[in-house]
Amino acid sequence: MLNTPTWCRKGNTGRFVLITVYLLLTLLMQTVALHAQQKGRPHYQLLWRINGPGLQAPSYLFGTMHLTDKRVFEFSDSVLTALRNASSFAMEVDMDSLMAYMLSPDGPLLDTVNHLRHVLSPDEYRYVDSLVIEKTGAPLEELRLKRLWFVEKLLIDEDEVLDKSTGPARKTENIFLDGWLHQKVTGLHKPVHSLERIRNQMDIMDANISDVQKEAFLWNLGYNNTGQTQNITDRIRERATSLESLVDLYYEGNLEEIAKVVNDWGNSGEDLDLELRNNEMARNLAALINKGSVFAAVGVAHLPGEKGILSLLREKGYSVTPVKATFTGITQRERQRLDSLKGYSLNRIVDGYSVELPGIPMAYPIPNLNRKMYIGGGETEAGFAFTMDIPQLATDKRELVNTMINNMAAQGNAVLQRSYPITYRNIAGTEAVLLQQSSPLYIRVFIRNNRAFVFMHSYQGKDSSARKTFFQSVRFYDIVRPVTVYDTLRNVQQGFAVIMPSEANHIQTGNSGNSRPQEVYSALDDANNISYVLQIQKMQVGYYNINDKQVLESIREQLLRQDSAMKPADSALDTQGGLPRYRYSYRYGNSFISRLHFIPRGNLMYCLVCTYDSVRTDSSYWQRFLYGFQLLPLQAHPPTVTFTPADSSFTIAGPGIFTGNSRDYSYGSSPVNVQYYAVMDSGSSSMYMIEIDKYSPYYHDEPDSLLKKFVLEVDTTFILNSKKQYVSDGLPVYEVEMKVRSSGLRFYRKAVIAGHTVYRMSAILPEELVTTGYGPQFLASFRPGRKEKADTRRLQQKKLDLLLKDLRSTDTMAFNAASKYLPNFTPDSSDIGPVLNALAKPFPADTGDNNTRIKLLLSLGKIGGDAVVHTTEMLFTATTDLQLRKRMLRFLNGLSSDSAIRTFFRLAPELPEGCADRGIFTGSFKTDSLYHLYLPDMIAAAERSGSFLHAFTAYTSHDSLWLPPQFNQHKLERLLPGVTEMFKRQLRKWKDRDPDADSSWNWENDLLQTGHILALPGMPSSSAEQFRELLADTTMSLRALGARGLMRQGVKVSDKILNSILTDHSTAYTFIQTMKEQQQLQHIRHLLSQDLLGRSYLTYYLEEEYTLSAIEMVTHIRVQPEKTPAVSLILYRYKTEDSEDWEYVLNGPHPLEPAKLNFEPELTHWINDKSIVMDRKQLTAVATKAYKDYLEEKD
Repeated sequence: MLNTPTWCRKGNTGRFVLITVYLLLTLLMQTVALHAQQKGRPHYQLLWRINGPGLQAPSYLFGTMHLTDKRVFEFSDSVLTALRNASSFAMEVDMDSLMAYMLSPDGPLLDTVNHLRHVLSPDEYRYVDSLVIEKTGAPLEELRLKRLWFVEKLLIDEDEVLDKSTGPARKTENIFLDGWLHQKVTGLHKPVHSLERIRNQMDIMDANISDVQKEAFLWNLGYNNTGQTQNITDRIRERATSLESLVDLYYEGNLEEIAKVVNDWGNSGEDLDLELRNNEMARNLAALINKGSVFAAVGVAHLPGEKGILSLLREKGYSVTPVKATFTGITQRERQRLDSLKGYSLNRIVDGYSVELPGIPMAYPIPNLNRKMYIGGGETEAGFAFTMDIPQLATDKRELVNTMINNMAAQGNAVLQRSYPITYRNIAGTEAVLLQQSSPLYIRVFIRNNRAFVFMHSYQGKDSSARKTFFQSVRFYDIVRPVTVYDTLRNVQQGFAVIMPSEANHIQTGNSGNSRPQEVYSALDDANNISYVLQIQKMQVGYYNINDKQVLESIREQLLRQDSAMKPADSALDTQGGLPRYRYSYRYGNSFISRLHFIPRGNLMYCLVCTYDSVRTDSSYWQRFLYGFQLLPLQAHPPTVTFTPADSSFTIAGPGIFTGNSRDYSYGSSPVNVQYYAVMDSGSSSMYMIEIDKYSPYYHDEPDSLLKKFVLEVDTTFILNSKKQYVSDGLPVYEVEMKVRSSGLRFYRKAVIAGHTVYRMSAILPEELVTTGYGPQFLASFRPGRKEKADTRRLQQKKLDLLLKDLRSTDTMAFNAASKYLPNFTPDSSDIGPVLNALAKPFPADTGDNNTRIKLLLSLGKIGGDAVVHTTEMLFTATTDLQLRKRMLRFLNGLSSDSAIRTFFRLAPELPEGCADRGIFTGSFKTDSLYHLYLPDMIAAAERSGSFLHAFTAYTSHDSLWLPPQFNQHKLERLLPGVTEMFKRQLRKWKDRDPDADSSWNWENDLLQTGHILALPGMPSSSAEQFRELLADTTMSLRALGARGLMRQGVKVSDKILNSILTDHSTAYTFIQTMKEQQQLQHIRHLLSQDLLGRSYLTYYLEEEYTLSAIEMVTHIRVQPEKTPAVSLILYRYKTEDSEDWEYVLNGPHPLEPAKLNFEPELTHWINDKSIVMDRKQLTAVATKAYKDYLEEKD
């Protein structure tokens, strides 16, 4: 559309500005690349003059197109002249106001909820998710923004298609037209006005979408079509072609033709919502032009037509005429003047500073700080400035600045390169250099009069003069702060009132994601040397507080971690309004004191912190804040809002609309579809939840067993007040009322069983609301669905007959349902006979790759005993599938009976050579007495059968069986010729393999297992040639095997080769440990160090869950808890393939003497707060505690 925000290309504007404001530029606008054709424009009518009675100067209305294409900037001569001469500027929505709204707590850019999970069906969601993964490499769930409009613009990238189709000829500006106009008038210091409400622009970004929007979204993405990727590309090309024609039309400036397009859109049924918006903008523009000359810029589609702004202004009595268009080059000269404006003054004398920014200052709210950051940037540089009050009055200022810088680095995903003290204009400060995506960002921080001043600069190049000019332009002003005015902060919704400075900052965090939501009010009274912080901790929907003291301890630990100068002084416990109140005080090395009051209130927790100067601050200030804190009655809502889910499986009433989802997973022995819904009462933080477990029709279990933890089990968490079990309307019902031992919450729980559906309901209320009866009222409102209630088959009834009947059915649907259930079938001894009888009969629907009969047999496990051996052999003979044959051999091997083991030895050699592996043996077979009884038979079978030899050596390769004296006792030397030849064949297969084949890891594993035997002490040197070949292999585990095999034979391996093994993340630790076990350390001892051992151990420890992309040592920390020898811990940082963020971990203990080594440094302690890493004092404290805990755990 000509007048709606589309996308904007990043272009080559100062990318450092874009790093900060990229959301505005990439989420609201779009570039279209088009071929501009210079030709006459006789019908150009985009600029209109507005005159009227009483107006001292004309105003102007200009029609824009919200794009970055060069042609939309090719104005007529009069446009920029009118812009410069006007007293003020008006646009649809002021950019600063728009950005402030979008970054506000309720704005769309801070919304991380995955709305598409609720909007799309599971199939639709999987399809869209696959496109997101293909586009970004990450699933949709990991995107910060998940609203439909953002995902659509992410996936449908017209820029990429147009780049391919138009090539290098396409030309664009670095910002869309309306944004460029806003930028220039701001530089000219003209007032900027909005012509309509922000809400008018937000519909496109709303989380709630219509069915039409959803259908259009899926159609654009090619859903339910063949050749889906091509369909998406085709549709993008169609859109690009359409936009190209629109830009051509705009370039001509023919308003009559534009009006025809707008009318065509309206006639086609597209709701443009122009009329209401036009009326609002015309009304506001009329009010502005009566006060002075205005240059107004709006989307060109708003101008023409009977209901367009031009006609509406005429109806209001204004004369509206087109300005004659000429194209003589005046625009180019005027634009050069505007673009040449450099060095924009930002005078924030009221905040105590001024600075020259390299671009037009734009104000952006800092999320969660209740403050604004000012940003100005040009083509190659950007400057930032902001201030914030410091409530930590007693904290060491150097420590405070370091914490601020570390937090900025962590939040910006940047690496702190260095930090050092500076003095500027006789004011002490700190300068730091951060590296963000290979671009340096310089920061200067000053603290004056309990206010932090932060200035940042980044430059796209090596020239430092621009940075010096920026920092040298900073000026400070000694301002007199106004007398602090105190007022009562009353929050009925959160149930409190408190006296604080009236200009307290207010932030909200954790409203999305997994962190705990909290609201924080903070204020500073500088004149009286006192600061206040009130924190209200809450719970996410569906969660609840079970331990007040745990929350309190986390708050206290956080305070001490943030300020190492705080020292606990005293503590006390009393009550306020019937609730516990925990009181703590802390002292500093100076005259300051901090006091903490913590009042838990069920799922609400109030934390008050006050820091003041004990010498200069009147005690009435902190006493009024802490002891004047009032608890207001909770505004609880009754559970009267009826809710029924889409599948009508139940009806219940809560204090609001329930939200939730469904998911499949195994529960016990049954696949179960779980639906979970919850709602939180906004007035009391009471939680209401219901879980619906829909079990498979083949599942059976006793209800008491299923519900034990929910309604029957009393543990250290709960105190049972009452319980009852009864039948209601023919359905079993369980009810309990419990009190949480360690928090002020009351639980009301109810479970109802309807056939194979189990309903679990919980109402969790603070104790003060028990008398309202809302808990029992919620439980009593429940009604099961008709379908669930009609299921007469009882949950505890055994269903084996139904399962076997469906498995032998000719009905494909019934067979597939039963077959799908088999992995969860856990038979008992009474089921053996019926199962074996069924297996003796045909399974008509068991065709293709189902092999359901064999899966049913294997489900019997060890309980089958000798009774299943004959059936197993029958099915083994009947199938040619090698994987199933191996599974049946493993099944026999695990039965622990003579009959089964003899049959195992008879059938195993039938596998083709190279197809048998250790998987035909069970892990428990080695601990069975039959293993030792039949070991000679296994060795004999391995000597006869190459296939069984492969399986036997793989199964026993790391056993002492291959070492003296067992090697000699069992005469295993007779197997060595076969093992040696097998090793040679495996090496040939490895070299001839396809490196990209899925089976590569199998060949590698075979080589490692067979080679391990031949590399053991005492083995013949017949494999030396193969070990030499492995020494040159690029797979490091095989190179390590080659090195071990040669060194065991006395062959020297170069340090270069050994170092390549020791520096490999995935191989080093196992290589070192194997050399140690085989007493071969003398070959590598000179290459080992504490750092290498720690690094290799951490990699080995982490490799089961992560693949490390980098790991490096940061520093050594000396620790010595009381009465223990001093040791060293090493701090490492590492990255994984899944994340570019550095993680920090301590490892040790290591001896203080660098030459001494600990080959098993088992202590691992992660540091989640990265600011600790930069503070040596805090780091040593954390390391000492970690080592102390390690010693206690060992004891």
